[in-house]
Amino acid sequence: MPSVILPPPPAIKAGIQIAIDRGGTFTDCIATGIPGRDDIVVKLLSVDPANYDDAPTEGIRRILEQVSGKKLRRGIPIDTSQIGKKYNDCVS
Repeated sequence: MPSVILPPPPAIKAGIQIAIDRGGTFTDCIATGIPGRDDIVVKLLSVDPANYDDAPTEGIRRILEQVSGKKLRRGIPIDTSQIGKKYNDCVS
């Protein structure tokens, strides 16, 4: 009997999606789903204590600065109150 390949289920788009790959030397941060903009790619050294404490957090900060056009200071907690909000509104 031949196997049937089904298409993947449709993705739930809830705004910006950020994927992070932290390696031994570099950390890559990719933001997709930005309305009206191309994807954003940020490549950072995984360990760079002279410039930031944590590469994934720094990557997210830089992406949010580009998207919002606002300066976000290092060391200040990032407002996460809107993360997941649209997704949660879509599911029951």
